[in-house]
Amino acid sequence: MYDTGSNLDAHVSSVLIDGRWVWPPARSDFLVKIQSRLFDVAIGERDIPIWKASRGIYSCSETWNCLRTKFTEVAWSHVVWFPLAIPRHAFILWLVFKGVLVTKERMC
Repeated sequence: MYDTGSNLDAHVSSVLIDGRWVWPPARSDFLVKIQSRLFDVAIGERDIPIWKASRGIYSCSETWNCLRTKFTEVAWSHVVWFPLAIPRHAFILWLVFKGVLVTKERMC
């Protein structure tokens, strides 16, 4: 909600004027991507929700999977992300595998 510059109680009608999307300037790159995908949504006179769900039931996780960019799984992912991993340690190890952990050696 912060990135859109909208209130928590805002409605879709606040960004629709004369049947066109009218967005305030985006505050993040991610919001720009979302807004660009919304231009593909046809705005008709009758608005009904249609969810593409595998089980016919809407879920946030399926919506997230439709919106996100999927990357191929890396071979070391199971070493970093596993059920009993300590989040801080997993994050630091992830930085190591990505080669972006800031160390004194790298700073020199």
